[in-house]
Amino acid sequence: MLRYHRVEQGTPEWLSLRLRHFTGSEAPAMMGVSPYLGRNELLRQKATGMVPEVDATTQVIFDAGHAAEAAIRPAAERVIGEELFPGTCSRDVDGLPLLASLDGLTMDGSIVWENKLKNEETIAHIAEHGEPPLHHVWQLEHQLLVTGAEKALFTCGTDGEDFVRCWYESRPERREAILAGWKRFAEDLANYTLRPDEYEFIGVAPDRLPALHVAVSGRILASNIAEWRDRTLEILAGIPRDLRTDQDFANAEETIRWAKEALDRIAVVKDAVLAQMPDVEQMFRSLDDIGEALGRTVKDLDGLVKVRKDNIRLEMVQKAAESVRAHYDALALELGAYAPTMPSALLAELGASIKGTRTAKAAAAKLDSAVAQAKIAADRDADRLRTARRLFADAAARVGVDLWPDGPALAQTMDEDALLGVIARRVNAHRLQGSRPTSKASKTLSLEAICARISPLGITKAGLAQLGFAPLPDGGYLEADFPKICAALVATLQSAAKSEMADAA
Repeated sequence: MLRYHRVEQGTPEWLSLRLRHFTGSEAPAMMGVSPYLGRNELLRQKATGMVPEVDATTQVIFDAGHAAEAAIRPAAERVIGEELFPGTCSRDVDGLPLLASLDGLTMDGSIVWENKLKNEETIAHIAEHGEPPLHHVWQLEHQLLVTGAEKALFTCGTDGEDFVRCWYESRPERREAILAGWKRFAEDLANYTLRPDEYEFIGVAPDRLPALHVAVSGRILASNIAEWRDRTLEILAGIPRDLRTDQDFANAEETIRWAKEALDRIAVVKDAVLAQMPDVEQMFRSLDDIGEALGRTVKDLDGLVKVRKDNIRLEMVQKAAESVRAHYDALALELGAYAPTMPSALLAELGASIKGTRTAKAAAAKLDSAVAQAKIAADRDADRLRTARRLFADAAARVGVDLWPDGPALAQTMDEDALLGVIARRVNAHRLQGSRPTSKASKTLSLEAICARISPLGITKAGLAQLGFAPLPDGGYLEADFPKICAALVATLQSAAKSEMADAA
């Protein structure tokens, strides 16, 4: 069922929606053809919710894209002959939560529109092949899959007077490939194990050869370079690389600033020496040694700070998720089949909760709050499911038979009023059927016979029970009830259609 979401692109609500779905812009990375993002990095982002912050350069590109979209929209509408509406929609396909954020969709949903900023490679590819490059193709294929549209108009440009366009229609082999790709991705995501990043230290070159000697007139009158070098190298050797606390990170960042200042001082000294024109072979060698050591330290610590910060955040998110998971496990021991289901996007949502935090302390506070809210939600679901279990148990005790084999599944999706309605209908149907004759003279239908009559549709015993038709002692159903079964099916289908229309509105 296609669902439309009334969210504005770029808002926190939209970002949260993207976190819980597989999106069109992620399809190229999932298929391994994105020039901007690798599949493994996409897995990591979806698993942890940790998405890189949008920097100033990227924001400029985003803003340019929005401006180009607005400028080309009237021209795209003239090409299509219909008005285009931006929007966000989702559909579950074979259990996959798919989402598409559309530049434009026609009112009848038959055509989608996607615009990209002017790019010479894209323009050349369209001219040669009649379609966009493959990384754009997978986004279009995804959009057609989600919306059910017949075709897509692809444009590339910055304004309504200067753009190229082409039409794209889904191909069976590509539709099959993208579905298989998302299924594989979903399985990999479910089994994803967070692996800390590793930082590759900068290698130290062998001892340098002595410098070529050139004799010139002049000499160094006084210098403490040798002592300065020895003291600097001694300090650098004592700098810790195992960063754990906020204080460790603060010390490391201060050391980076200190090292950069020292590098600047070396440059100043070199300039001063050159101005005096002495023979400074040994001085330059000492300064170069110090400079190389300082440079290695800056790069090492820069890398260590970044990697260790990321790893600490991942460890914190994992620990928070384990706390919530343990809470769900405890509820599962108590409630069994009626236990609440832990959200599949929990880890990603916890990771997203610490986005923008600068210190481990701030991240921990955000995670504590997110964990508390997750447990509150679990307890709220558990209370509702306990009530459902009690309602079914009490009704079964009154009737003397369990008419709700699908009770746990019903309880997951229905509120108390809806469950009471199901209970009442099945109890009434059971009592009514119990009062009817069940002799051989009463014609009965097997479940298989009913399915054959309503083919190509089908139904299960649980489905018939949900409609209010419990089986007879011999497992069959009264022939006389078949028209009522058909009427109940029609009513259910009409209700689903009305619900879909209401969601679309």
